[in-house]
Amino acid sequence: MHGVNELRKLGFQSFSVFVLTKNPTLDFYRKFKPDFEINEVVEIGDEDYDEIGLAWNMMNID
Repeated sequence: MHGVNELRKLGFQSFSVFVLTKNPTLDFYRKFKPDFEINEVVEIGDEDYDEIGLAWNMMNID
């Protein structure tokens, strides 16, 4: 929550993270119940990877 509080102090009303679907931290981010998720494909080097964007509205986080 410290990071969320710091973003609020700076005037942010929302934030998002993008995580590769094979990244084990994805479950960590989902525990915070994002308001929105989007699936994308990102090219890194010569390979394509599945990625998930997770977004939160600051008003929905306590």
